[in-house]
Amino acid sequence: MEYSLDGFRKSLIDDKIIKHGDKILVALSGGPDSVFLLRMLRMLRDEFELEISAFHLNHCIRQTAQRDEDFCVSLCDDLDIPIDIFKTNITEKAFNEHISLEQAGRDKRYEIMESYRGKVTLVVTAHHMDDNVETVIMHLIRGTGIEGLCGIPLLKDGFIYRPLLNYRKEDIVSFLDSNKYEYVIDETNSSDNYFRNRIRNLIIPILENENPNFKKGVCHLSSIACDYEKEIDRISSAIHLDIAGQNSVCVNYEDIMCNSDLVIYKVLKRMLDSIGKGRDVSYNSIKDVIGMIHDGSKTVWSYDVAHAVIKRSYGIMVCESERSAQGLSEFSYTLPVPGCICLARERIIIKCFEVSKDDFSKRDKADEHCCYISMDNINEKLTVRNRKEGDVFRKIGAPGGKKVNRLFIDRKVPDELRDKIPIIESNDDIVCILGFGADERYKVTDKTERILKITMI
Repeated sequence: MEYSLDGFRKSLIDDKIIKHGDKILVALSGGPDSVFLLRMLRMLRDEFELEISAFHLNHCIRQTAQRDEDFCVSLCDDLDIPIDIFKTNITEKAFNEHISLEQAGRDKRYEIMESYRGKVTLVVTAHHMDDNVETVIMHLIRGTGIEGLCGIPLLKDGFIYRPLLNYRKEDIVSFLDSNKYEYVIDETNSSDNYFRNRIRNLIIPILENENPNFKKGVCHLSSIACDYEKEIDRISSAIHLDIAGQNSVCVNYEDIMCNSDLVIYKVLKRMLDSIGKGRDVSYNSIKDVIGMIHDGSKTVWSYDVAHAVIKRSYGIMVCESERSAQGLSEFSYTLPVPGCICLARERIIIKCFEVSKDDFSKRDKADEHCCYISMDNINEKLTVRNRKEGDVFRKIGAPGGKKVNRLFIDRKVPDELRDKIPIIESNDDIVCILGFGADERYKVTDKTERILKITMI
């Protein structure tokens, strides 16, 4: 990599991410990497017609944190670049959220970056080759799959761009020193109290002693892994997901069952991501689910994964948060005759009104959300409720009755929907089950005097 302005210009052109006229926000720590990035972009500002700004996070951890903030403000003032300053007590944040200082700082930085979405075209960070190598090694130590071998992506979510991933740290520092460009040093980088620092200061030197080109080898491996990952993403992204609200998503079982384990993992990861439960979900954490999908012998099952539930209900795979997976509590409402009722929680509207025998004869028999019953044996009020233990439904024309729970199983009603199906009751008798028709005792016959039409929206 050529560490000159020409080399940096070429890397931007080759990446094809930054375009003329873009609004660029630089994550500026004051360290050599971000200073190098800011100065390079500043030199190309007029040529690329860029609108450059920066932000700095004062994490309030070190006594020199204020020094870093002051340096960043002064540097941006010298370069005629606007800067926003954020102050957060990262130590307090880590304690309150029961996470490491590293994770707390990272979370806060990305929270700040996301707050600029829609205000700038891209956020650029100064992650370089050494950062990428350290990240891959950290993933290997913790346990990882192909996704972890990819390391730090060049472009994250189409918004966060890392143009220095082919740059070595030592060459960045050499460039700044040779040009007498000032920067600050984070004293904690030399401390072995942090996981990444131990990788950088203790492990990598041993590996480089065995192979001086070790870092390049890791980057080559990372590049190959990314190619595999992109192909898996391409296949898995073609599988359609049905979003059923903020806390639930489903996919057809047959659409994923014949795919490879890695493709199924990606689909399940997408499902978990869509309900906000996909963070840090590894392949190993859901390999039992993948095995159940391949097995196919059980048509109904569920697994708890990452504070969510993944389950199969006949031909449907469902992923939902624990809250929605708990199902609905019992409900019971009075339905006036005639009248209308809105079941807000169940997102259902039920209407009932009297119709003539002529209207009944013209009914659409294929409309499962419409039911006709005899009014001769009911009073002026009905009850709308969900199922309860011991319910028996007598289907028109069928001998005897069948338990409602068994009826739902036979009709392959997904388990998560069974408590939502409205049952119409009169004098403790089931009059009809919307979607299943009228009970034999309340069917319309030639002798029926009054007919009630019940519809569900």
